[in-house]
Amino acid sequence: TLLYGIDDKQGLTKSQRLLAEKSYPKASFKSIELFKPPKKNYDVIVVTINSPDLLKLRKLIEKNVKFQTDFPIYRPHSTIAYVKRGTGEKYLKILKAPKDVFTLTNLKFSFKNGNKTRIEMNSRTESESIFLSGKELNKFAFS
Repeated sequence: TLLYGIDDKQGLTKSQRLLAEKSYPKASFKSIELFKPPKKNYDVIVVTINSPDLLKLRKLIEKNVKFQTDFPIYRPHSTIAYVKRGTGEKYLKILKAPKDVFTLTNLKFSFKNGNKTRIEMNSRTESESIFLSGKELNKFAFS
């Protein structure tokens, strides 16, 4: 997730305009980690991502798009799985993050209802994905 909590549909339009001029970000996986959300009955397994490019894109969107988030510190990651609470530790022992460098070439804006809108960037090949996400607003939301 690049940015969670975009507050209005104009955020999508602005994001599309801002990112159209940017090249696809380079990234690499760092490590497999476990997140235990408070008051939830599941653990979240994520792979953390190292990418100065993603950090720059995040700052660009933050400066130009209205959003609200419960996560003030941005830690680039990709969710691998939601697992039963208390079982996440066993997966940390068997999962290893690949060390390859890759290019994120498929940027999508995800609505809460499951619909996705592709955001075009300067390069035009498809492979990996990053997401802009948001919460429910009026009759639409981003997730």
